[in-house]
Amino acid sequence: MASLSKKLIGFEQIFITLKENLINET
Repeated sequence: MASLSKKLIGFEQIFITLKENLINET
């Protein structure tokens, strides 16, 4: 369970980074 939440946190950080990159491009 702990590893699952850790994975979700990592995925969330990647998603936020991608979102910021898209905002910066436009």
